[in-house]
Amino acid sequence: MTRDDHSGRRLARAEALARHYGRKFGVFYVDASGPHHGGWYTAAVVHQNTAVNGLTFRADNITHAEEIAIALAAADQDSRVIITDSRGACRNIEQGYIPYLAYKILQNSNYLGAPAHRTIIWTPAHTGLDGNEAADAAARALTLRAPSSSPTDPDFEPNPAYTFKGVTQFYKSGHHIYPKPCKGLTKAEERILLRLYTKTLLCPAIIKHFDPACTGKCPHCEENSCDIFHMVWACQKTPNLTPLPNPSREDWEAALLGCSDLTAQRALVERPRAAADANGLP
Repeated sequence: MTRDDHSGRRLARAEALARHYGRKFGVFYVDASGPHHGGWYTAAVVHQNTAVNGLTFRADNITHAEEIAIALAAADQDSRVIITDSRGACRNIEQGYIPYLAYKILQNSNYLGAPAHRTIIWTPAHTGLDGNEAADAAARALTLRAPSSSPTDPDFEPNPAYTFKGVTQFYKSGHHIYPKPCKGLTKAEERILLRLYTKTLLCPAIIKHFDPACTGKCPHCEENSCDIFHMVWACQKTPNLTPLPNPSREDWEAALLGCSDLTAQRALVERPRAAADANGLP
């Protein structure tokens, strides 16, 4: 969507976002600026028209810088909706690609300890949306504070994971947020627990991609996508599986993060076992 050809549509979208979100609590606007001074970028986060966070850093390109700005907003415990004018950043995050610095920001924040869904929304740039304009101004204002030369010991590199060992270690470290399997679990129980942590447990939503006979729906309640969360936690009609009142993804993530003793881990493992049996899965 170019500015010249679709200015009417761009303005209409910005006006709709202003009406629906505006300066509501929990709606964060982000923007990035750069490169400056040989590869430095700045990012700003605005909440209710007030700059609440900012950062100066190195990045590969402006899209990566925008993704880091989104991570800064997601790391704030009050954020629920994040509005950015970078379509590339939205697309990359949707596909699960983020720069190493963005990953470290999230890993070192309280976002992982108190998980809640964040919705990322694209807005056309420079269309008068107050929050977006404020974030743009804040990011540009940080330019004056950007270092004029490289530090002697930079804190982060864009992404050092280039070797097989580096890539596997990168993903392995991402799972350290969950408690380690306790002594006393059988090997089979430990494998199930680790598959829950890594989101690799077999479920209809996954099987449908290599079994044409599987639709991906829940066979018990007809939910369109029977993913791990639905199969193990949310389905209210699975035989031999005690239904949970008002199941939510936040509660599911909290259960994974909080199973730090043998009793809790065994109780958690029993649910996917019962769900797999009810769904005819190995």
